[in-house]
Amino acid sequence: MVDRETKLAFQKQMDIRDRGETPPDAGNEFETQVRLAIELGYLSSIRDTTPYAPVTLQQLDLPGGASSKQGDITPIGRKRMRADQAQSPDDVAPVISHEDCEHILVVALPRQGKDSTIASICGNLKDEHPYKWFSCYDDGRNETPMIATPSDDEGIKENLEEFGQGPKGYETVVYVPATSGVPEVLPSNYERFTIGIDDLTPKLILHLAGVTTNDQNTMRRVGKALNEVQQTTGEVEDLVSKLKTYAEEVEATITVEEIADDEFREDEDGNKILADAEEVEASEGEIREIHYQMDEDALLEDCADALMMLAGEGLIEDTGAETNLDLVEEFKKDRVAVLNCNFLKDRNEGLKYLVQTLWYRFIFRIRDEHPRLPRAALESREIDNLAPSKLGQTDYRKQIKALRNTLYDIAQQGGSRRVMLIGSTQKLNEVSKAVRTNMPIKILLKLGAEEIKTLDDSFNFSHDQKEQLQSFSTGWGMLLNDGRKDYPIQWRGARCGLGSGDEHWRDRYGKSWGARVRQYHGDGWLKKHGDRDLWIDVLSGTVYELDTESEVTPELGQWHLFPSDLPGDARPVNAGDTVDDEVIDAALERRREHDIPSDLSLRRVEDNAERRLSFLASSEADEKKRKRVMQEFGIPKAVSHWINEDTERRDNYIWILEEIHRDESGTLTSGGDIAEATDVVAERTVYKYINDPRKLGHCVEKENGVFKLTSIGEKAIKADWDGVEEVL
Repeated sequence: MVDRETKLAFQKQMDIRDRGETPPDAGNEFETQVRLAIELGYLSSIRDTTPYAPVTLQQLDLPGGASSKQGDITPIGRKRMRADQAQSPDDVAPVISHEDCEHILVVALPRQGKDSTIASICGNLKDEHPYKWFSCYDDGRNETPMIATPSDDEGIKENLEEFGQGPKGYETVVYVPATSGVPEVLPSNYERFTIGIDDLTPKLILHLAGVTTNDQNTMRRVGKALNEVQQTTGEVEDLVSKLKTYAEEVEATITVEEIADDEFREDEDGNKILADAEEVEASEGEIREIHYQMDEDALLEDCADALMMLAGEGLIEDTGAETNLDLVEEFKKDRVAVLNCNFLKDRNEGLKYLVQTLWYRFIFRIRDEHPRLPRAALESREIDNLAPSKLGQTDYRKQIKALRNTLYDIAQQGGSRRVMLIGSTQKLNEVSKAVRTNMPIKILLKLGAEEIKTLDDSFNFSHDQKEQLQSFSTGWGMLLNDGRKDYPIQWRGARCGLGSGDEHWRDRYGKSWGARVRQYHGDGWLKKHGDRDLWIDVLSGTVYELDTESEVTPELGQWHLFPSDLPGDARPVNAGDTVDDEVIDAALERRREHDIPSDLSLRRVEDNAERRLSFLASSEADEKKRKRVMQEFGIPKAVSHWINEDTERRDNYIWILEEIHRDESGTLTSGGDIAEATDVVAERTVYKYINDPRKLGHCVEKENGVFKLTSIGEKAIKADWDGVEEVL
């Protein structure tokens, strides 16, 4: 049956012919007529004799960055030449430069091949050039994990045949945040990850909290708290505690060396100015200290709360945790690294953008700090979702703004770090201008009139070029590079799998791995296999009796095999038996259509991440309660920790202070005197309390050999400790 697109193209071409004109693209007209001829039975085969010029990525010959393939680079597209063109294909072959990691943006209408094109380019960068492929964004349909599987799209398979290539799955690891919501069973190439305290920076902590500030005081406080924890415990709990401490009003001390008088001289006008170094004699200036108060900083409270929430969800972990992400080591592995945040629960939707910000920031920083590592190719599908031109139309505005700023940094400075951004979008003007203008190489597939009008302002298309952009077949397009417009170009399709709106991602994994999978109701499975006696669950290896009446059949999405799939020496099997994993693996391998370099076998996910949510939530509640009690009952901050002391010890503190307060005659000159006056606390304990800043150290001092109360001690005995006891 002739598809609608072909019918419309044919009608448009006939209308042009009826007007006595010639369609702008003879090649497209020819293709349309061939498709019609095949569908109508007039033509059974055809040989394309059209000359094509290969489209390739530049072959690099740089110290530490040479292309890995010797000889001709594999084409990622081919430019159709006119039959009367005198130049040879090699003379007009477009070469896409990437010596400085020039960024690439593909623009196209939906379902015209933009994601296939960027996956194809990334595959070539990985296979034949010194790049590590990072797939950074999945819009929720679990498309990017399909990189591990060979393409199963019939149209793309035909496209690959025309290029003399075939489907290919890449060795792939899929990183998923170790938060709640991760399924109990996942393919073996999925890895749960956490972010360690040792990988955080002050700026990243502010990003996590959704905080934007240029306040150096805030940055210093966050940096001080982070540095102290990284140098000591490396624990999330400790970092949260220190951030809350530094969020409060604190006293700071600055040591200043005064400039001596002889370090000044007078200019011609008699003004006193600082002398040049050679005029200054060595002298010791006066050293003095300046004490000042630093006000409370609510932003640090926000940072502490954000870390507490992220730790509770399982994303942030202590230094050294087994699940902590190590992208430096990942850079060194010859495989594709995919970030997949699709298992986050609805309440954590905004967390997806925070994780992506961290992912991009880590890669950017690592390439900066470790220039011997491979270049990075950052595949970013639907980049307008990550760096939108208008934040007002987005949910999670703060998180997306931080992500957009990160992509801007990469777009602007990534080339010097050898980080290439490769993105796709349906509409160019929906991508942040600061990002898209720093992506100099653009590939335009089929576009609508509105988008062509937008692009025309920048690229000044001719009438013929506009017509061409509107009439490209799927996978065909134009290359804008180095001031040139090369077209029409047939782009090679992705060799790996892409998204499918009709099949569940795990079903496709199963089929690629060699398993049988029931995919949907009404699939005819019972009619086709109802006469079988047994079936085998791939995950457990258990053999079940096939009983359609009792509905003992594989569930939808359940990977299974039949006894006939097993190697001959493993048969027969009976209901209730358990087939060894080695036998299951051998059976799956026998059924595979292509080589699969990744281990896609199913396994149960072990949740080793310590869940801190309840503890931290309790800790936060205790902190809020402590502050409320301090304010309500007049508790000085220096003794606020007494609130958590047991009642008997707190009473001992108060009795000692009250005895000192009542000593108007100045008789309390030793710990023994105080012990005798209280008749409750031993002399040794009195000295222990007085010498401990967390007990009475801030409350008591000696004046002329007699114990007196400090201002804090005076406030402490006036506080309503009975009221505190009632609340507690």
